[in-house]
Amino acid sequence: MSRSFCQSLKLTCLGLLILALLINTACLSVDMTSLPELEIFGKVDNPDSLVPLNQQASGHLSPLNLAQALAFAINGDYKVEDIYQSLPAASRVGVSLEAFRAYIKALTPAEDEKISSFVDLGSDVKRHYQDKVLSYEPGLTDLALTSQYYRFYTAQNNSPRGRANTADDGFVLAIQVSSKGWGYLSPAWMAAVVKVQDFASFYFSALEDEAMTADNPGPLAFLLEQETPAFEGPGLDAYYLTKAQAISDFYMESVTTLPKAARASCLLPGYASYMQEYRYGSRLSSIREVEFQQDQDHIRVVEPIRETLDSDQARLLVYDLDLLSKTAGVSRNLLNSQDLHPLLGPLVQLEELPKDGDTEDQVYRASYYGLTFVFKGQADLASKTWQGSLESLEITSQIYSLGGEVHVGMALADFYQLHPFFSDNNQVFRMNAIFPELRLDYESKDGVISKLILSRAG
Repeated sequence: MSRSFCQSLKLTCLGLLILALLINTACLSVDMTSLPELEIFGKVDNPDSLVPLNQQASGHLSPLNLAQALAFAINGDYKVEDIYQSLPAASRVGVSLEAFRAYIKALTPAEDEKISSFVDLGSDVKRHYQDKVLSYEPGLTDLALTSQYYRFYTAQNNSPRGRANTADDGFVLAIQVSSKGWGYLSPAWMAAVVKVQDFASFYFSALEDEAMTADNPGPLAFLLEQETPAFEGPGLDAYYLTKAQAISDFYMESVTTLPKAARASCLLPGYASYMQEYRYGSRLSSIREVEFQQDQDHIRVVEPIRETLDSDQARLLVYDLDLLSKTAGVSRNLLNSQDLHPLLGPLVQLEELPKDGDTEDQVYRASYYGLTFVFKGQADLASKTWQGSLESLEITSQIYSLGGEVHVGMALADFYQLHPFFSDNNQVFRMNAIFPELRLDYESKDGVISKLILSRAG
């Protein structure tokens, strides 16, 4: 056998081997990206060694590998400083070890939880979280649109094994992606995440503070005051104390998850949310979500504590007369001019309004002194008679009130004392009258309500 033939045979075999490796690598890549969920495997070798990260040929990390490196750090599988040192320099430009430590601390779940797997979010879901950043931290718009979003699933040591993850499990975070496709950490992104999470940590700590059990809502009220003021005018300090005490009472009575054990569900710049278990009624329990939203230089806490207007509070009164119960009989949102005219006086204006959407029902506005109804039904513009189902009403006179408490001329400070969660619930109340759910809007001047607008919620 000639020497040249042997060399040709070796080159052929080497080429086949390289081709086989390339095919195998390509298949592995396809398999990995098609997995709906990627498992996180902890470290099994020397705990003092550096982290063997799967770098690309260029020396960079893919967003997926960087996400796994963060999972190792969060789980404590490797020392934080070792993971930091193992990251390619291009993946942590401008990120100090101290900033990396703070970021990992912000991402670390509640006690007794570990990240078990993570999944790359699809485009529709990703867009939802991009919008969070665009809304609350618009200065990071470019990063928000180019980042890759992942859901990190967590598992508690005492959770049932084999249970499939759901959309409510774990938390969402994002990895920044360069124009060339490799993952990196943005100092601005990290700092914004840490800022909101630190505030949330202070907030939950204040709720567990011994002072709260001694009816001292001061520390919690101080944190609530950091948001953009709920209203203009005097009385803010008293309002935040009232709201803090109401939140503390709700946690004591209904929330079964300890505040510090709230489970993060989203950790993004300008926005963080946490899940808790709570009970309502005698036996029923459910999950609630507390949100923290960046508002320019402030952070707002959104506590989903719903308020219900009972039958007395929901009455629409003219002086002391329950207007709707006297006119509508059994169906409290059906009205007619024949019943209303003796109570309200002359009809000032009756006009037809544009139809709402595809509905065939005609919409009208009937205006009396200080009170205007918008309804769906029938009307005779010539005789100024009408009847229909109530859609909304506006109050501009002090002779009308909602339950004898909320009225035009009322100081905003007094209104918010009565309804401390008005803003948290997007101005929506549960109702036992008028509408199943009511949206209440107001206009104000110099800290006093000048108009009330009541309408169907949703």
